[in-house]
Amino acid sequence: MHTSLKSIGSTGTMVSLAAFMAAFSTANAAMADVDLLLVNDFYDKSGALVNGDPAYEVAEFIQQFRQSTPVTAVLATEVNNKTGSLTEYNSYINPVWSPFKSITRAVPGNHDWMTSGATGFKGYFGVSTTYTSFTTTVGSTTWKIIGIDSNLDKLSYRQQRIQTYFLNMELAHEAQPGEQCSIVYFHHPRWSSGQHGSNASVDGIWRTLANNNVELALSGHDHNYERFWPQDADGNRADYGVTQVVAGVGGAGFRNAGTPIANSSVLIDTDSNPVVQPGVLIIHLYDSWPGYLVMYQTASGALLDYWWGSCY
Repeated sequence: MHTSLKSIGSTGTMVSLAAFMAAFSTANAAMADVDLLLVNDFYDKSGALVNGDPAYEVAEFIQQFRQSTPVTAVLATEVNNKTGSLTEYNSYINPVWSPFKSITRAVPGNHDWMTSGATGFKGYFGVSTTYTSFTTTVGSTTWKIIGIDSNLDKLSYRQQRIQTYFLNMELAHEAQPGEQCSIVYFHHPRWSSGQHGSNASVDGIWRTLANNNVELALSGHDHNYERFWPQDADGNRADYGVTQVVAGVGGAGFRNAGTPIANSSVLIDTDSNPVVQPGVLIIHLYDSWPGYLVMYQTASGALLDYWWGSCY
């Protein structure tokens, strides 16, 4: 049983989002200027989502959250965890996803590529490429948010080269004067204690992030939650490394993980206390300290993990 949930309050117990944010806001005058949500591994059933389905509950939570908090973007990897077909997207996912489809910035997972050319993904989201980025400014700080297709075995050599060039150009802003920060999200995590495990196939992507001072790397694929200590290009713990989070908690069936690997800080699965639950990552970007705050919030209202950090 995994019990390394040291970042859940001072006693290791679950707290509500409302209670935490009230305490955090009281202690910190700076309020979030930008809010992002991350959803991974969402739809995995045959047929329409109905009330009571984990993915349905996650979609409902996103809608409720947006009623009280402006959300700049919903980041997503592998919205379709079945066969990636356009029929599944339009008939079964769209009824619950459509309210926030216009602010979704998605990249495909391996299930999306089960449909040749990821045409279901491209058709539903109206995109021609499987990578994306946007820039948001919070006070004097510029944040670059980048989504990358980690299904490298499905990309031609030319497509891989184009995506690598795109990633390097997008991260060039880290070397510019002023406060520059970056979040990169992609489906397959470089490091993971889950059933799929670490993915050496994305080592090139990881090294690019580490060598460009990226703050956060967000992934899914393994259907559990795991946060790592900041790490360098070789996977060694580093004070100014990349913090990777595996958040495959969007609603697809949860799984047990193995023994935590090196530098795993928090691991929540079907055998932990508390157990993994459907939810999202909420990412608050601030104008001043702490820089950013990230929370694993369940659709039922529990806050299972949170941490904050600054840009570097």
